[in-house]
Amino acid sequence: MDQHWNTFQDFINRCTQSGNREFDIIKSYFHFEQYKKGEHYTQLGVVSRKLGFLSEGIARTYFIDHNAQEVTRRLAIAPSMVSALKSFLTRTVSNENIIFLEDSVVLTIDYQNDQKLIQESIVYSQFRRIGIEFAFVEMLNYFEIFLTEDAEQRYLIILDSYPEMVQRIPLHYLASLLGITPYSLSRIRKKVAKGH
Repeated sequence: MDQHWNTFQDFINRCTQSGNREFDIIKSYFHFEQYKKGEHYTQLGVVSRKLGFLSEGIARTYFIDHNAQEVTRRLAIAPSMVSALKSFLTRTVSNENIIFLEDSVVLTIDYQNDQKLIQESIVYSQFRRIGIEFAFVEMLNYFEIFLTEDAEQRYLIILDSYPEMVQRIPLHYLASLLGITPYSLSRIRKKVAKGH
């Protein structure tokens, strides 16, 4: 279990420096959770009450479109933050689900403790602000790429930026993230493998 807390402290230290005393304060507000492949972290139609650090595993964030089809919005590979952030921050019903694609470990804080910790820890407050800024920029990058690049270029960007994702994520989820069919993704992958 210590390895998960060490990974979390290293993750926080990428954004801001936390000494052991400061990290012990942060750690006291989080709790350790294990999930099996296929279990949900948050679900559509419920207010998200938790923010988590994915220490091990893969999480898929998806929503249901107007045709009742699942559409992947985000794929997170540990180490990463996971949350239905809009629901968590605004205290409104979530329009998305987060499900684990592998057995996973998440260090979780609930909304009330999150608010208390922001007041108690400058390091946590800075980390959380930077995390939300990162999530916002990540979303803007995704929209920009989705609106300005064709499917092949979107795949190449994912392949270049997140090679592990291409190896570990089932292709139909990756296709959904890219906004294409699994058949189209298979065709693009073959073309890229041949070097165009």
